[in-house]
Amino acid sequence: MPKNANELLTRETGKREQNAARNRAAILQAAREVFCELGFGATTVRDIIRRTDLASGTFYNYFPDKEALLHELIEDFHVDLRRRVHEARQAASTLEDLLRSAFRACFEIFVEDEMVLALLMRNAGEIEELMSSKALD
Repeated sequence: MPKNANELLTRETGKREQNAARNRAAILQAAREVFCELGFGATTVRDIIRRTDLASGTFYNYFPDKEALLHELIEDFHVDLRRRVHEARQAASTLEDLLRSAFRACFEIFVEDEMVLALLMRNAGEIEELMSSKALD
């Protein structure tokens, strides 16, 4: 039982944050699946939300549009890739070690999560467009 209003507020805030994190993760996972199956261009926000147990308007609490969602998925991939390549560089003692471990880091991502490769391959044009427009910003 909470001892005071601050403790109650802290518990409620924690629950809301956990719920928000779960909702966001559900939307991201659903988008990965739908973008792989239908492709970015054919996918609607409704298609994404149907894969979750969330209300249709919930999407817009987390993302302004499906482009922002694709951008986040690609950014998550880039962050993971950069981290892995950085770790490979730190462990390398020769140029050959560096090259081998950097390539291995890339391939391991695709082996560990086949959906990443499917997402990139299925949506290559949209991703390229997104990356080139972002580079101009």
